[in-house]
Amino acid sequence: MSDRLRAHLPVAAVLAAATAVRLFRLGFQSLWCDEWFSYNLTQKPLGVLWADAVHDAVHPPLYYLLLHPLAVRTTSEVWLRLPSVVFGVLSVWLTYRLALALTNRATALTAAALMAVSSFQVYHSQELRMYSMLTCFGVAALWALWRALETLRWRYWVAFIVASALSLYTNYLAAALAVTAVGALATHWRCYRRALGPFLLSAALITVLWLPWGLAMLKGGQGVNERRQQGSVKIAAVATAGALTRIVCASSTVT
Repeated sequence: MSDRLRAHLPVAAVLAAATAVRLFRLGFQSLWCDEWFSYNLTQKPLGVLWADAVHDAVHPPLYYLLLHPLAVRTTSEVWLRLPSVVFGVLSVWLTYRLALALTNRATALTAAALMAVSSFQVYHSQELRMYSMLTCFGVAALWALWRALETLRWRYWVAFIVASALSLYTNYLAAALAVTAVGALATHWRCYRRALGPFLLSAALITVLWLPWGLAMLKGGQGVNERRQQGSVKIAAVATAGALTRIVCASSTVT
């Protein structure tokens, strides 16, 4: 066995364990409320799916769009949750790569092992939701940013842009990555002074890539507010009518 292969055996074992624990009883539980929301939305035609995601304004559409080809072909909980398993295992590998870039092999293996058996990570890797995908793209963006800051190579800046844009199209919590990136540069600006220009350009490109969804969400959000106001008026009217009915009934009983 070559030294290179022997060096990769520990991380391969961690990835195998991560896969095993995520596949264990994957279809044991039926879909719960939020998972049903994902499933029902992804079954719709792509145009309707996009429009409903805009009007709903809770989560960006990328996860639903990726799941759509699978959701229209199967109702199996195992198959529907399998993409989350894949993204969960990829998150373990990317955690290893990020930790290896920051520290050493032993620490990277420890970080990957903790990620592999984390109950929080395993839970979301077995769920028909977008959170394991968010984790995957988020860790990928952080790894690419670190490599870009260290090497100033454009391939890492491109990877950072793509991973960041994908994470923003997955969940709005990805905006926290921007805080992390700005904080890294602000606290170590003397070390990464040469990276300021590429970072600002990358941030501008990420914003441009996100603008189509941002504008669509802004437009759809106006419609959501109008429908909520109309719904509130209807609820108030029904509640008032119900209260008046109870009062009349009570008066008739007393009489």
